[in-house]
Amino acid sequence: MAAKREIKTPGVTAEPIQEETVEPALPKTTAEQAEESLDAINSGESEGEKEPSQEELLRQELEQMRAQLAELKKSTQPEAPSAAGVAQPKKRIPVLTEKGWSTKEAD
Repeated sequence: MAAKREIKTPGVTAEPIQEETVEPALPKTTAEQAEESLDAINSGESEGEKEPSQEELLRQELEQMRAQLAELKKSTQPEAPSAAGVAQPKKRIPVLTEKGWSTKEAD
């Protein structure tokens, strides 16, 4: 009763590849596919109560930030001077006098 011993060396001894036999699935009808899709969609939501999506939350946050930015711009920018109300300071230019350099108002 001598049993035959096989030595299997990886890469040298090749075993025949046995394909798994899978029973072919019957093609689903359109109605069955639609029913499964509806079940998947409705499984996470309850009727009437819908949480805002990520996109909607980001849009709300963006609107809030824009409002804050507008308020900050208003509070940090000085009022624009009206054309008739505020006199512009006169321009000064450097001049050389007997005592040294000085500035005077330009014409």
